[in-house]
Amino acid sequence: MRMFSAEKTPVYCEGIAHRLEKRRGEDVKVVDLTLKVAPFTRELASSLDQDEYGFIKRTLFSAHSGEPTGDIKAVEFNAPSDRQRVVCFASPDTEVPSIAFDQVRVMKFRARTQKDISGWSVYLHVTFGPVGRAELEYVNAWYTEQRFLTFEAAEPSLDFDAEDEGSDADEKARQEARPLPEWDDDPKGDSPATVDAKREVGSRHKLHSHQDKKKGARRRKPAVEDEGAAEA
Repeated sequence: MRMFSAEKTPVYCEGIAHRLEKRRGEDVKVVDLTLKVAPFTRELASSLDQDEYGFIKRTLFSAHSGEPTGDIKAVEFNAPSDRQRVVCFASPDTEVPSIAFDQVRVMKFRARTQKDISGWSVYLHVTFGPVGRAELEYVNAWYTEQRFLTFEAAEPSLDFDAEDEGSDADEKARQEARPLPEWDDDPKGDSPATVDAKREVGSRHKLHSHQDKKKGARRRKPAVEDEGAAEA
């Protein structure tokens, strides 16, 4: 299954991470990329395999007007299960490809709105390998720039088996190694560290307030006893 049937899909490279992946007992050099398709138009959504991923188009775009859905800010979809062969071109008019990456696996497929873009931005988190010098040089030159890609289903490979298809340990390693873009759904919101700090300050404040009340009660008690003694 081809992920996109479009002739050449414009894609930016937003992030690169290098790591080792265990395959059949051996360490293999692989690359994790964060790719961005923006703007992600209704036409690009239509170029997805509609039998498998037609729900993406139905979720992101109105069936009546064709405009982006207004009540969704960010959403993550199930990633395609088939590995892809991705062919890269320098421009939409270039006929000769610059390079091709085989056995590319899409790990995450996310869509979100963006202030400076009319419509959707789609982030694809992909991984592939083993990689050599040519692949590494290309992805480093691609970083922050746009290339034009074609997708096709990769041929089955004996290099992958059920154990290689994303164990929990491998996914954890990918998350630690890959610099994911920040999701600024609430740009004014506090970071987790800030939230923890506020909680700690709040806890200390409550503790001190409670202690101050006890101290105040102890200070007032002798005055009450002295008044009783005077009356006696």
